[in-house]
Amino acid sequence: MRTASAPGKVILFGEHFVVHGSPAIVASIDLRATAIVELMESGDVRLSDGSRGNPAVRAAEHILSRLGASTGLTIEIRSKIPQSVGLGSSAAVAASSSAATLHLLAGRLDHSMILEASYEGEKTVHYMPSGIDTSIATFGGAGLYTRSDGYRRLDIELEEILVV
Repeated sequence: MRTASAPGKVILFGEHFVVHGSPAIVASIDLRATAIVELMESGDVRLSDGSRGNPAVRAAEHILSRLGASTGLTIEIRSKIPQSVGLGSSAAVAASSSAATLHLLAGRLDHSMILEASYEGEKTVHYMPSGIDTSIATFGGAGLYTRSDGYRRLDIELEEILVV
């Protein structure tokens, strides 16, 4: 069994224009999604409630495919991030599932593989995600994101963000 968590996010500048190539400033927030991943004897991947249509499942399946593994997994998700309010809950679920699955099966973390798998998981919720949510869920902190260049972490310390 392995556990991993990933943060939600707030986009400070740029919001939906990032989909069209414009830059955005994004920061992680202190709300997280946690995935608990366990090996299962059967060869499929499913949530602990038995369902399969979820970013966590798709992300874990992508990790399995990349590793050439054929084991089954059970994933339990515990999230403090509200859904459908723009805080990146589906990306955090996908990133935490990816990280826990990779650590369980390979004994290591590879952020580029976690990002790739998270993006695949995010596609189950958003047809063509920009990548900003999965980037901040994978790397945390605060950063500049463009679709063409990806995520570049900014060296700033944010104790609190006041949004008016």
